Amino acid sequence: MNIFEFNNVVLSPQVVINGHAKGSLKAHTLLKQVIVKLAPMYPLWQFVVSNVTMGDEAHTFKVMANGQELGSISRVYHGRDYVIAVGNHRISENRTRGSEYKTKDVDKAVLKVKKTFFPRNPSERLSEAATETDRFLNGQENGKQRALNKHEYSISEAMMEYVRGAGYAAFLTYVNDMEPRLKDKVLAHMQGQQELQMEMKSIEEIRRQFDSQIAALIVRDSGKYLVRIDDNVQIYDDNTLPESMRGKLGMLKLVDAGFFLSDVGCRVNDEVFVVTVDEEQEQA
Repeated sequence: MNIFEFNNVVLSPQVVINGHAKGSLKAHTLLKQVIVKLAPMYPLWQFVVSNVTMGDEAHTFKVMANGQELGSISRVYHGRDYVIAVGNHRISENRTRGSEYKTKDVDKAVLKVKKTFFPRNPSERLSEAATETDRFLNGQENGKQRALNKHEYSISEAMMEYVRGAGYAAFLTYVNDMEPRLKDKVLAHMQGQQELQMEMKSIEEIRRQFDSQIAALIVRDSGKYLVRIDDNVQIYDDNTLPESMRGKLGMLKLVDAGFFLSDVGCRVNDEVFVVTVDEEQEQA
C-alpha cells in the first residue's frame, strides 16, 4: 500500500516549499512497513514528512498529536545496513549510547512507538518548561551582559582618553586627596604601569628586529656560538665573537632566562639569546 494515501500522512511546510508532493514521494521498505501499521492504528496522529532525500525518498517522519510532537521515525544507516530509528525525549533519557532506538525489526519498532509515543504528562511538561526557561534566561543574561560590556568598554575608553589627556592633572589631584592607604595603592599601580610600558617598548623593539632578522640570534653550543643575522650564519668562539655582540651577550649572561634588557636584547633560555643591533651605527 502507498503510505502517502493515508490522510494522516502529510508533508511539512518546508518539504512543500522545496517542491515535493505526496504523489511523487516514496519511502524505504522498512519505514513504509512501520507507517502502514501505525497510521491506521492512530488516525488522530499526524505522520509529518520532515526530510526528503535528493531521490524523493521520505526518510524522516515527525509524529504529531494535538500540535505536540510525540517523536520521530526515520530510516538511518547503522551497522552497514539501513534500520528504523525511533526517537523522542523518553527514549533518549533511558539510553546510554545514542539518542534513538534502532532496529531492523518492524514489529519491535512499532512496539517502541506504542510504548513511548504519548503526550507529555504534567511532570514532563514542567521539566521541559524548566529546561527551556533556563536556556532562555541564560541566553538573555549572556546577550544583555555582552551589550552591557560593550557600553561599559566604550565609556571606560572615553574616561581613559580624558585621563591620559586634559584630565590627567585633575586625576592626580583626585589621587592626592585620597585616603593614604588607597593613595599608596594607586600610586604603586601607576609606577608599575610605567615600568611595564618601558618593558613593552623594549620587547616590541626586540620583536621588530627579530622578525626583520636584523637582530643576532645566538645559540651557545658546546663552547661555540652559532650566530644568525638575516640569512648569514657564522660560528664563533669567545675570542672571535664580534665586539659589538660580546658586550651585550655578556650582560645577557648575567640575567635569568626570560629577561629583557633595553637596547641590549633578551635571554630566551640558558642557551639562546637575541642581541639587538644599533641600526644608526650599522648604517654609519
